[in-house]
Amino acid sequence: MNLNHLILTEPNFLPPNWQQGLNEVSIIQFTGGQPPDLPSDEGRLVVWILSSAPDWEMLVQHYGVHCPVIVISKMPNLPELQRALEAGARGYIEALANPVQLEQAASSVSQGALWIAAPMLSRLLGILSNALPEPHNPPEWQEKLSKRERQVAELVATGVTNREVAEKLHITVRTVKEHLTSIFAKLGIQDRLHLILLTRGERPSDN
Repeated sequence: MNLNHLILTEPNFLPPNWQQGLNEVSIIQFTGGQPPDLPSDEGRLVVWILSSAPDWEMLVQHYGVHCPVIVISKMPNLPELQRALEAGARGYIEALANPVQLEQAASSVSQGALWIAAPMLSRLLGILSNALPEPHNPPEWQEKLSKRERQVAELVATGVTNREVAEKLHITVRTVKEHLTSIFAKLGIQDRLHLILLTRGERPSDN
């Protein structure tokens, strides 16, 4: 089933990469007031909301009840990312992200995962990793993984990127991605945030 996209932006701001990276796009230049109705087209829908549009957090809360929402930011930063996640966004991306990143973000959130661009995600995971306590007992999740998968999981949980994991373990980035796919499947999780929670003894929420 194809993905449909609704983008709510501010007046006179429409980067060409949005239409290059996404198919079946409806674009609304939102000036405030009542949230526009969702399109009636059949198929899965992803809503994209520019963080400089009026009442963007209200829009995230409104649409997030019905479908995954990705917040688009002209200047990504951690405080805004936190506000977006608290409002119910499933993704957070730079306004000038390339078409491939836009497509990846849409695909991820449509499958229930959280998507944040790698540099911002690494900063977030680093903060989260330092804030969570170390588990007191050997975690059960390790028993489900191979030795190499445990090494990858432990590094990813510190907030480093796939490339940094590859360099530390002397493997390719593609191999890191393959290990992560296997790790997520074996542990029954969807993304890196769930992984860091699990490695610190927290039970990830499906919400």
